[in-house]
Amino acid sequence: MEPKRMPHLLVFANDPLKAYVEKGEIKERYYNPENFFDRVTIFTPCDEDVVPEEVQEIAGKALLEVVPVGSMKKIEKILSLKKEIARIVNLARSFGPHMVRAFNPRFEGRFAVEVGKALGIPSVLSLHADFSRKRLWRVEGLSCVKSLAYSTVFKFCTERQSYSGADAIIGAYNFTLRYFQNVPVHKTKIIYNKVYSPPENGNGSTREPFSLISVGRHIPGKDPRNLIKALSGTPYHLVLIGQGPLTESAQNLVKKLKLSTQVHFISSVPNKDIYRWYREAHAFAMAMLYGGISIPMLEAMACKLPLVLARPFWEPFPEVIENDALVVPDSPEGFRQAFRELEQNPSFRAELGQKSWERYWPVRGELMELQEAELYKTLLQKETFECSTTF
Repeated sequence: MEPKRMPHLLVFANDPLKAYVEKGEIKERYYNPENFFDRVTIFTPCDEDVVPEEVQEIAGKALLEVVPVGSMKKIEKILSLKKEIARIVNLARSFGPHMVRAFNPRFEGRFAVEVGKALGIPSVLSLHADFSRKRLWRVEGLSCVKSLAYSTVFKFCTERQSYSGADAIIGAYNFTLRYFQNVPVHKTKIIYNKVYSPPENGNGSTREPFSLISVGRHIPGKDPRNLIKALSGTPYHLVLIGQGPLTESAQNLVKKLKLSTQVHFISSVPNKDIYRWYREAHAFAMAMLYGGISIPMLEAMACKLPLVLARPFWEPFPEVIENDALVVPDSPEGFRQAFRELEQNPSFRAELGQKSWERYWPVRGELMELQEAELYKTLLQKETFECSTTF
């Protein structure tokens, strides 16, 4: 009798795993929902990466392999894309996966689709950002010229092939799918980023002074400087967790406004410790101009924090939370007025925090993980495996 095969997932990671380690973004079972797979192989875009033992939790109980395959951010590799695809396909064949997953429609997405076709296995593509060049220009202006040039390569070399060839496309929120307008509906599914319920539920801090938290990269479209300016003339405190090209400018602004005792910068916090920081704040604030919903927004909602958000350019309200947040113009005055409203009205603050949690609960990480595992199961339903997990 032929032995049953164990399900094996091949992942094309967006970045080297060491980058996620440095940012504290290693999340349990991230690549192995519900421990569905018994083996997870991750191809990473670098020449050297971490050893599997250092990041085992991202694969749950599965056997984990980390395989650096080199970066594509070299002109000679881009010019020889067909050769690179052949190399990656041959390498993938030597590992014998039963499914392949990528998290963008760029080189990783193209590789995943080509591997799927060559090996006759399902390929899954997920979208976690807005890939529209027009919207990128609207938000970032001249600062995105280099990104636009690089993005043009993807438009012609990877995007169409990725989304048209994938067997399933996951949107981390509805807004991501707007760019890919011709994808058949039956191939798409919204599965929000997995943000799990905190071990201790609360309603934010009750201590003085009134404090805010903002988590995210400091980049155009998520510029924290209006949040900082909003603190002028107030006793409020702000914790900024994250970093990016705008961090230095934000730090200089804090010095200029003499807010060094009120604004605190923290470059990164391990994922396992992040909820402690939310619990010490009264409210969450973010100046995100893109559509969709970010992981930090979901984390704040899980902690029953009221949200103060900049009005996105292309949506009347942010996704999921909708009008159960204070949505304001992206200006110091807009944020300052909302902060004062929450500080001066604790009952309203608690009410808005409860609404945040109610919006979060239907998309909590536990349910999203189950949906992702069910999708994998559906795609592999014609195969016979000896799985360690049942549904």
